[in-house]
Amino acid sequence: MGQFFSMDGALYRGLSIVADVLILGILWMLFSLPVVTIGASTTAAYFVSTRRLSNREGGVARDFWRSFKQNFKQATFLWLIWLVLMAAVGFNIYSMSTVTADQMSETMASILFGVQIAFVLEGYLLYTYLFPLLARFEMKNWLLIKTAFRLAHKHLFTSLLCLAVLAAVVALTVWTGFFIILAAGTYIFLVSLLLMRLFRKYRPGLDKKEPEDE
Repeated sequence: MGQFFSMDGALYRGLSIVADVLILGILWMLFSLPVVTIGASTTAAYFVSTRRLSNREGGVARDFWRSFKQNFKQATFLWLIWLVLMAAVGFNIYSMSTVTADQMSETMASILFGVQIAFVLEGYLLYTYLFPLLARFEMKNWLLIKTAFRLAHKHLFTSLLCLAVLAAVVALTVWTGFFIILAAGTYIFLVSLLLMRLFRKYRPGLDKKEPEDE
């Protein structure tokens, strides 16, 4: 029983994880408020969560700020490109909803709507892989985008699991309301857990201790 309540016990580890999830979610929301900074904020959140899952030492806030500053320009550039593309898809879907039956057949409307939904799903997959990759690897923008797409489709089962995690977190938030304070951090940690297992297949030495960790 004493070991259960010790610093190395299950209770302490569990509470520590919950605290990290809560703090990370709050930091992500605060740094995402300007909207234009969502890319840098998401990258920083994945940097923190993947380090925690790799048992790296460090503070949540310190590591978050470190990554936010380091990746701000590249993450913001990629985020704005993604945002423009998704806004265009959203506008197309809205425009289709205003088209009357006389202007377009039901078959053609269904096909075009399906194409737009496919673009939305592709956009989600790109977002899911893009910023975690940026958080842990140094790559040029085009290589980063190609790698994100390649991994998303090559490891489709993992991609579907990430989508399932999103659906579950959203459902819990809608049903309980209270879960909203843990939603962002929970989603980031769970997706990080799935993606880190994937990244290790390509970079087995990814979790080795870095100089600043010593």
